[in-house]
Amino acid sequence: MELSVTRFRQGKHELYLSVLSAGELTPRCQVDVYRPGPEPTGYQRDPTVSRVRAVARYVSDTHGLGLMPTAVLVNIREGAVFTPERPGARKGTLYVPDDEWFWVEDGQHRYKGLELAAEKYGFKPDDYDVPVVFTTVSLPEERDIFVVVNDKAKSVPTDLTSTLFMDQFGEAVRGMTGGKDDKSLTATEMRKAAGVYIASRLAKEPGPWHERIRLANEDRTVSGHKPISLSNFVTSLQPFLKDAWAMRQIQGTGPDSPQWRRLYEIVRTYWLVIDEMMPEAAADNVGYALHRPLGAYVFHDVLPDFIDEARNAGGDFSPEFFRKKLADLQEWMRSESWNAGEGAEPIMQTSSRKAIQYIAAQMRTLLAEAHELDGEVD
Repeated sequence: MELSVTRFRQGKHELYLSVLSAGELTPRCQVDVYRPGPEPTGYQRDPTVSRVRAVARYVSDTHGLGLMPTAVLVNIREGAVFTPERPGARKGTLYVPDDEWFWVEDGQHRYKGLELAAEKYGFKPDDYDVPVVFTTVSLPEERDIFVVVNDKAKSVPTDLTSTLFMDQFGEAVRGMTGGKDDKSLTATEMRKAAGVYIASRLAKEPGPWHERIRLANEDRTVSGHKPISLSNFVTSLQPFLKDAWAMRQIQGTGPDSPQWRRLYEIVRTYWLVIDEMMPEAAADNVGYALHRPLGAYVFHDVLPDFIDEARNAGGDFSPEFFRKKLADLQEWMRSESWNAGEGAEPIMQTSSRKAIQYIAAQMRTLLAEAHELDGEVD
């Protein structure tokens, strides 16, 4: 296949802009869908059927309103060669082997919608032009571009891009790729990676959050027994991970290091004690908000307060320590306070920032009062 293209650069990437008819484009497109397991494969979500149908109906509009001027981004993994019209020219020809797929990095709903429009709505794909931007990189680089486009460029945090970022972070730390090393990662990136590490282990291993966190590419239909998404849980952990002591554990280390395992064990132990002290709320994800986003955000918001006291006690992160300190929270350690229908007033509202801030402030007041009483006893 020979494509007339215009070469351009963005950052370290060389890209090629072309125009193909939908009839030329869609038969060659593939999406590398993420499949979890012991050895996960792929890197994208399954397409959302409703979005594909919406695109199909839109481009088939009989009034000619089906405009989609944004380019589809695809990658050719092997064998593509660019030949400029003359040395140094932007315009030229991109030669693509006939047996190479167009791996869609961004635009899978558009390409699937075009396919469905031709199958169902009498849409004529050869009469509809699609701008296409090509990359010609390896699979790992293709995945990196997907993460950048869907997480950084669009600022849309998703469970899948969080999971992929965690994979990239681990590879960089272990020196398995030629990408950036640990020293070039920002503090935000390191905290995010540590959060994904903790959340993923909690979701998969026996304990307080086992099978309660929606992982990448899991449908929202599981939200009854998995009431919080991976990305939401990771975000809720940030107050704990921003703590200066926790940050020292993260920096210069990586996944499965003793430091990261320690952070995971602290969060796990903390929640084991919370569940032990409120068994009714812990057992019912539907009737109680403890294991919904509200509970995760609130208890992680005050976790740094406990960390300070634990460190002052010689690094005691035992269940006994958490049991004693959590008891200071009084009514907030009773299941009925977290009843989604009949509990404390903020619980009956949504998991809003105001509700989280209100409950966390109430908890800190109780902790301060308990600390003052301890000082008087001493």
